This record gives sequence, structure tokens and C-alpha cells, in this order.
Amino acid sequence: MNKKLLYVMLVFLVFIIFYLLINLLRPKEEEVIEITPTPLPTFYMRPSPTAVVFSGKTLINGIEVNDFTKGIRPDRYGEYLISETENHQILYNSVSEAFLVTVLGTPFVSARQNAEEAFLEILGIDRENACKLQTSLTTPQFANPDFAGEGYALSFCQL
Repeated sequence: MNKKLLYVMLVFLVFIIFYLLINLLRPKEEEVIEITPTPLPTFYMRPSPTAVVFSGKTLINGIEVNDFTKGIRPDRYGEYLISETENHQILYNSVSEAFLVTVLGTPFVSARQNAEEAFLEILGIDRENACKLQTSLTTPQFANPDFAGEGYALSFCQL
């Protein structure tokens, strides 16, 4: 009986070795993983700024400003992205005729002054007329946490 058991175990061991050799020596097939791109939902896309040559003037709230809308397409909310740098972003909402200046640079005070100067230059107006426009200035939490969450007027318009 021991010889029979030994013979069965030997045959079984030979089959296992044979199976392992076949699987180890066989060239491996590259497993192809097909990646299906999943589009991200787009809730609110702003148009990207383009190089704009201001031609002519336009009236906003009774103030004559450079016509910054030429060559820029508004988004579906009627907003124009008229300037975007690493330090600021300037939007114009044509529905409410309001400007939003977002300060992205730090420190806040100097980045704010630079954004306001860019605003004046783009519109081609002086400080007095800029104060007559509906303008809000903000900064996000990641850029200036001490000043975030507030809406500010242009610094030269404050009493």
C-alpha cells in the first residue's frame, strides 16, 4: 500500500511540476486595459481671455469706457472675462452692468492696487469715473485668507 500511495503522490507531483513549468515558461500576454475617458460635468465655464485691441468706446452706467467686449465672447450668463493674470481676474456682467475684480495675488494690499490699476487701464477711465461704476472687489480664501469672504469697493472710492 505504501508503494501505491508513493506512486500516486509521485504522479500527482509530476503533474504539478509540469503545470507550473508550462505556466512559467509561456510568454506572458500583455493585459490590455481599455481606458474610457469620462467627461467631467461642466457647470460653469468662463471664456478664456484673448488679446483684445480696444476699438471705440461704449457706455456703461453713463460712463464712457473702452469697448472691451470686442473679440471676447460672453459666457452663457453674459459675463466677459476681460483680464486674467496670476494676480487678478476682471469680469464684466453685461446683464447687471457690474464688474467683479478678484485679487489672486499676495500680499493683498499691493495685489489689490495692481488689479485696480489694470482695471482703470483696461477701461481707459480715471478713478473718479471708476467710482461711478458698479464694481465689487473680492479675494478667495486660498490667496488671502484674512481678507476673503468680504466684498470691497475700489480702494480709491472709499470715503
